[in-house]
Amino acid sequence: MNTQSPTRSRQSSFKYLLIDISNSFTKFAFAGREKIGRVGRLPTRELSQESLGKIIAGKQFETVVLSSVVPEKEKLLVRMFKTRRLLRVGPGLDLGVGIEYPNPASIGADRLANAASAVAFYGVPVVVVDFGTAVTFDIISSGKKYVGGVIAPGLEVMTDYLYQRTALLPKINLLEPVSAIGKSTRSAMMAGAVLG
Repeated sequence: MNTQSPTRSRQSSFKYLLIDISNSFTKFAFAGREKIGRVGRLPTRELSQESLGKIIAGKQFETVVLSSVVPEKEKLLVRMFKTRRLLRVGPGLDLGVGIEYPNPASIGADRLANAASAVAFYGVPVVVVDFGTAVTFDIISSGKKYVGGVIAPGLEVMTDYLYQRTALLPKINLLEPVSAIGKSTRSAMMAGAVLG
């Protein structure tokens, strides 16, 4: 578990503490207006007031920016930072991207953060692909509007599912397959997961 503070100094001052709570890992970094510090991470299941307290010990920051797709952990952080300025990534926050979607509140904060970042760095139109617990594809139109996307199982989810739900398929570690056509059960699974 990597719970070390991204910056090692006795007393450091930053504009922002950035936190991204995903299903598998929570990522965090201290940032200014122009620069993001080293990104640390810990398994989301291990995120607690104590573990986060160790991460922020000795750090001063003005604003917490929180992107979360795990409501239970999000509530923990909202309570923890109730006396600080807290910006929660969502459709109500000005992200520099409009939303052309029937129910904006149903879009994951991670997907909106990806959209805003892609537009800021690369312009429009753009398709953002995020390989996490799920693989998401998000489309931002030339009119700078989030218009929708695709959510598919992530590579680890697919391989874990096959292992857990079958009698004979082995647990595999994901590697780049040698060929698109597997010559063993393992290589066929790898080709299906990575290239599929």
